[in-house]
Amino acid sequence: MIFVISIDGSSIADIFLRLLILKYDLNLTLFQRFQPQRGIRTKRKRKYRLALEYGSKLGRSTEACLKTGGYLTEDEIKDYDDNVLAANTEHWVDILRDVTFPTVTTPFHLEDAKLFIDVYTRLYQNKDSSQSIDLDWQTHLKDEEKRHINTISERLGKAMSIYTTKGYAFVKLSSRSAKDAPLIQKRFKSLYINRLSSFEESEKGNENVKITCLLQAGFDALRVKTSFDVIDMFIRSERVYQDLLLAVKHKDNFTENFIIREFVDIDVDMEFRGFVFDGELNALSQYNYLLFSKRLNDKQEEIAGKIREFYNSVVRPKLTAGEYFLQKYVIDFAVTRSDKEGSLDKLWVIEINPFLNTTDGALFSWEKERDILEGKQGFQFRIVQQTKPGSLTMMPQSIRELLKQHRFLHLRSRRHHQCDVTADSVQRKYRIINSECLMSLWHTHPKDHAPDSKIMCTLVEIDQVSATHAVVLSKSAWTWGAEMGANDKGLCIGCTAVWTKLCHPGDHSAKLMGVDYVRLGLERCSTSKEALDTITELLDKHGQCGLTSQDHSFGQWSYNTSFIFVDPKEAWLLETAGEFWAAKHISDGHFNVSSCLRIADDYDKLSPGLVEKATEAGHWKAGNGSFNFSQAFAAEFDGLSLTDIQRPQHRQAEGEKLMTNMSKDGSFNMECMREVLRDEGSSINFMGELYTVGSQISVLSLDVNIPHCHWFTATPNPSLSVFKPFIFCSSVDIGEVTSSPATGERARASFQTNVDRRHPLFIAHEKARPLMESDDPIGQRLLSTMQQLEQNCITEMQEFLQSFSESNLNDVQDLFKDISESETKFYK
Repeated sequence: MIFVISIDGSSIADIFLRLLILKYDLNLTLFQRFQPQRGIRTKRKRKYRLALEYGSKLGRSTEACLKTGGYLTEDEIKDYDDNVLAANTEHWVDILRDVTFPTVTTPFHLEDAKLFIDVYTRLYQNKDSSQSIDLDWQTHLKDEEKRHINTISERLGKAMSIYTTKGYAFVKLSSRSAKDAPLIQKRFKSLYINRLSSFEESEKGNENVKITCLLQAGFDALRVKTSFDVIDMFIRSERVYQDLLLAVKHKDNFTENFIIREFVDIDVDMEFRGFVFDGELNALSQYNYLLFSKRLNDKQEEIAGKIREFYNSVVRPKLTAGEYFLQKYVIDFAVTRSDKEGSLDKLWVIEINPFLNTTDGALFSWEKERDILEGKQGFQFRIVQQTKPGSLTMMPQSIRELLKQHRFLHLRSRRHHQCDVTADSVQRKYRIINSECLMSLWHTHPKDHAPDSKIMCTLVEIDQVSATHAVVLSKSAWTWGAEMGANDKGLCIGCTAVWTKLCHPGDHSAKLMGVDYVRLGLERCSTSKEALDTITELLDKHGQCGLTSQDHSFGQWSYNTSFIFVDPKEAWLLETAGEFWAAKHISDGHFNVSSCLRIADDYDKLSPGLVEKATEAGHWKAGNGSFNFSQAFAAEFDGLSLTDIQRPQHRQAEGEKLMTNMSKDGSFNMECMREVLRDEGSSINFMGELYTVGSQISVLSLDVNIPHCHWFTATPNPSLSVFKPFIFCSSVDIGEVTSSPATGERARASFQTNVDRRHPLFIAHEKARPLMESDDPIGQRLLSTMQQLEQNCITEMQEFLQSFSESNLNDVQDLFKDISESETKFYK
């Protein structure tokens, strides 16, 4: 996200540029529902429910299937087949349309099933999740399979659009969902971390809180926007694979469909499993039974009464009138609010499942308590009545490892496009620019280039210019370009991802990326206006690519880009939407933007023919008055699950408040900028699915006789990092400890995806960071020492600049290098 806050009167005094980029590498293996051992056993029985007949198809010996799944007789297999097929959604969803989630279907053909089975068998069968999570099925498809997948995607996407145009969908097959798949998709880790970030720091170590976040992350992961999201889950899902094996076995009666439902948010403590026998609801259980919920305990009788009344007076009569043929089944309920502020008064039927011991019994035991489930001991409602110390021991080792190590994330070179840029006028002597992203630091000297030479950017080669300026860049190691940086002319540029109506999932064709434009602007331009003209000219010629990561299996996100250009005299904001762009000259007041379009009808420049083209394409209606760029193209980003305080609109508002309050008395300085960057309550210091991993503050002098000074952390979390100064001079040397290894000048997205790109300072800081985050006295002393080091450096640099003489410039040529190397030794 970009925050732009700053500007005073007729001349811009300070601009703060901030970018956030998060990298994770957790290497975790996850289990599908985080159930206790008893639940895991029934899940395994489901997983290998056709142990004898399908053992060889599942790639396991009969002996292995018997050990993990439990013995199933031929009669049990037939009973299972009959009951599972009878419980398919199509048989009941129309009958209960008024009390279940809005639902549509689209065909899932027998040939589709065979394709999914073939791909899963070839790529994922017999692999554990640590292997599966990094295996990208797209790169292993045959040409015919690719065409078939595209056909399925088009069919599914068209049907999904009824819900995804304005919201989200949940998609399953006729029998079950692919809820095991998100746990071997890389995004699950960040969903969990994001959920955890909504709790107070003192609560994050609580076992029950962690379980809650894991369960909610699993639920969040099923919320989809595109047909690709669905296909990716289905192909990776062992549950889907097993259901399709059963379905194709009955190919003469093959009736599978995509079941597409409007996604409705459900709190994980408000989902319940009911057991119906001979039409009677005999037992009810908390569905997520590792979780203790105080709210549920307080409202236990009320909720039980509501669900029983709902079933007896609404659900059962509808099923009877609709001649639903099953008289015994397991039925899942949800209790939600009618609106955000309302009470828990809305009841839903989520699903109907077969009344078999292969269906999870939740807090009941099929083996020991079947009499209860069949109504021979009266109605019973069970919930978790107190926290269960040791519940985590009932989870797989991979889950326990995640919970143990989640604070020690390895920040690598995967880019999440969240950044903030802030500009606000504070002093007339300086302009301050602040930026954040994961960064190795990169410096190049001025260069002359041969006529007709080319330059290879991240994905494409373009014409080189005759000469380029010296630049210092904060950049992801895998890209040629940079999220932000500065040049020796006093120009600073930063970019941020924005999501528009013209962003299309998977649109990763080889074009210039937003980060490439940042570097090209810095290397080729001397002023912000020149950078605006140069980049818009390049944009019109080369277009833009929204590739989010060097790892193509990471996701299908696609984004457009916004830029801010700053020099000591003025600033420009450039926002793009596909081929279109709008620019705004920033001249007074204060202004900020956070990963959402902010230019409305107050633009100063537009791409050629924009209004006419936007109108022709249906993005704008001629009768709507003055053309409004954000209104025409703005869209919500659905690739991440963000808390309310992390959303762009909230961050924009909070950033504006911080900068406005700090600028009231006209004494805003670098220390104020640090305070803004380190503010966690506003999510400017981003914690959660996105993580602040590197920071830059640049102080641009309005006095041509005083050099500009740029400050970088090159490490995550500005609250635990040291800002180190950099000043351009002819023989400047930034050293090696902040430069990522094994990349070279051409770190293209298709290269070296498994290389460890952490630089030495990052590695040292990574080891010390957990200690500084803790209450350990040693960690607190280390943090205090580093903060004092930073403050002393700021004071000395201010004195140096105030008494600056050209003859002293070489005194700082190794300054960044020396401080970085010293910092690295401190952490060790």
